[in-house]
Amino acid sequence: MRLTLRTLLAYRDQVLASKDALDLQEKIEASQNAQKLIERIETVSKRRQMDAPRLDSKTHSGDPNLVAGYLDSSLNQEETVAFERALLESDQSLAEVASCHEILCQVLQHPASVPSRIRERLYRLDRQASTATEFFGKPPNHDDFETQDSAPPLPDTAHRPHQEVLPCDDLPEAPDGRHTPPAVNRPSSALPFPPHVAPSPSPSRKVEAGPDGKHRLDTDSPAISARPTSILPPSWVERKKRRRQASALTVTAGLTLATTLLVLALTGTLQTWFKNLIDSSPLEVASTLSEKSEKQLRIDTSQQEEAQVNRDSQEPQRLPVNDESAAPMTSPNIAGDIAGANDSASEPDSSTMRTPTAYDPSLYSPATLLSTGTLVASRTADNMMWNWTNNSPALVPLQVQNLSIFRSHWTLERHPELTLIGTTEARFAPLDGKKISPDIGTSTGLRLHHGKMIIEANGKPGRHMLVQLGEQLLRVTLVDPNSAIGITRSAFLPPGTDRIRGARIWTHQIIGIEGQTEIQGVSRSHLLGPRMATTWKDGVEHHAGPLKTLPDWIAKDKQLDQIAATQLYRQISPGETNVDSLHRLTHHDRIELRIPAAEFLAQLGDTAPLLAAIEEPRNRPNWRIRLLEFVELAMVNSPEFARAWQNQLRSQGEDGELAFELWSGLSQRQLEEGGADLLVSSLDHPNLMIRSLAIRQLMQITGTTELYFPDADADQRFRRVQAWRRRLRDNEIRYVDPPTPPSLDYEL
Repeated sequence: MRLTLRTLLAYRDQVLASKDALDLQEKIEASQNAQKLIERIETVSKRRQMDAPRLDSKTHSGDPNLVAGYLDSSLNQEETVAFERALLESDQSLAEVASCHEILCQVLQHPASVPSRIRERLYRLDRQASTATEFFGKPPNHDDFETQDSAPPLPDTAHRPHQEVLPCDDLPEAPDGRHTPPAVNRPSSALPFPPHVAPSPSPSRKVEAGPDGKHRLDTDSPAISARPTSILPPSWVERKKRRRQASALTVTAGLTLATTLLVLALTGTLQTWFKNLIDSSPLEVASTLSEKSEKQLRIDTSQQEEAQVNRDSQEPQRLPVNDESAAPMTSPNIAGDIAGANDSASEPDSSTMRTPTAYDPSLYSPATLLSTGTLVASRTADNMMWNWTNNSPALVPLQVQNLSIFRSHWTLERHPELTLIGTTEARFAPLDGKKISPDIGTSTGLRLHHGKMIIEANGKPGRHMLVQLGEQLLRVTLVDPNSAIGITRSAFLPPGTDRIRGARIWTHQIIGIEGQTEIQGVSRSHLLGPRMATTWKDGVEHHAGPLKTLPDWIAKDKQLDQIAATQLYRQISPGETNVDSLHRLTHHDRIELRIPAAEFLAQLGDTAPLLAAIEEPRNRPNWRIRLLEFVELAMVNSPEFARAWQNQLRSQGEDGELAFELWSGLSQRQLEEGGADLLVSSLDHPNLMIRSLAIRQLMQITGTTELYFPDADADQRFRRVQAWRRRLRDNEIRYVDPPTPPSLDYEL
């Protein structure tokens, strides 16, 4: 017998002959691929929440009978080979075919045995309907109901061959007082029974004609009186009663509502409500609040300047002190605040969100959000509350938080246009360009804390922008009308390093996309063309040269992020003045709204919804992996987030401490000192978050998962955990490729 996928399915479901099964078992033991395939079939067949195969997949091909033809061996050789190849490429299709084969084998080998009392009860239902008709009267449009027998004649089983005795716990009593088993027949295509259900005889009934000439059951017959039948109203009577009650309630509610509206209209209250609703629409309220806030900011700025002039004339000049108590007492709308926490100690004083003493708004370019369908949280220097950014110019300094699923397009007066991409934290603030060249004064620039952005000329060559990456200040000049450049800033921490106090390696990548762009720094200048890039690590140039291909994030977004961005924007209006609606969306039924909302709140300082989203058992594995990656990158890029996340996990007790340790990673030395045993033992942890973190770390270390799924049940995980224990015993849990900082694909 040949070793094929179809014979493996037959061997798995035990439908082969003894000789063929032994022959095939020897071939399976000699083939590792066959053993792995059997394990894969067992895993995918028992996996929970398995999605159905796509209608446009190779295994469907628009023909719903393709699976049936394959199981029935009616496909030709070419179709069979193509179908099996497609099955090996898709877990969903493989699980479907294996399950269909298993169900067919069980149905054909093990016919259903129905007890006689259940079968007799089904036949008595017809008698109950006839008796209920006599009690409640004739139902409408059922003239033929009383002209026929109340039940069809039972099949005669007295002269059927191949009779056998079936086990039954409800046997009829014989005249001599002994229980005798009923004689039954195996099902036949000529009998009115479903397949694989053995019929049993029913007691004889006596039917006689009534005074009106119509047939009635003889209720005095011993066959009927032996099993009394309760008189129950038919189901259509109950449904009719419920419909009448529902109709009465609907009419009553409608009349009450109409009466209420009429009274309100006569008294004039309804007209007043509509007038107030139209006059106070959300967009108009948001516009009014925006105008008032800008006006108040100008008044406060002028008052501060006058007060400063008076103090200068009366007191000796003093250096400005960054006093946190001087900030206005405005209550934040979320738990926690990280306004000044993201500023590293090495950045200059202008990185704070405090307004300079001699600040003149006319000297700096306001920032304007151009893109529509994008949600960006921002706050000004004197406002600790996060607001949605609208398309009106915003005064600087302005701190912005860009969500991972959005691209926000910005413009500054007399400056190039730029786009913030994904999870990005940035700040529009005055930057001192004299550090680069004496002829460049102080102007509005962008301080990128971490994330990605694109700067483009958009048909206006020669414009420049100041960009600060940590302590490195750059002057970006777009030479050509189509010039565009991409800039990234990200941190790196080796596994096992303290996520809060560890020394981070900051990597800056500057990538030429189109046209010519001049990058001028304090020490030297670069002229980047298309697909030219330079990489800086901790302020030192590490690599420069042409690229093989541009990174994927420059040209496009993930399709999943595009769908989530559209849905999230529809749920939240940009005119809202706070992010309280994000808390509402964390409980939404759709997962593409819950997860981004929790991520956005975590960026703004509230990490509780993010922890709840990770522990949600109904999340699919791909969304859970996305959340784990989000937390891992956020802890690396921001020590303040790592500290807040550690405090949040402490509410989980020992599980939270273990989770934070797994998120920090393990070095090779830590693996040798017991870290590998900790990871393997965590695969059996009752907490889903712990199991997910453990298998993620093992995959990053060894490059494989051993087909372990953290959301599977304990029985399914047992075999896979044993495989990891064998690896642990053989000392195979070691780093295949040591982690390194992010790099570009340079040409050799």
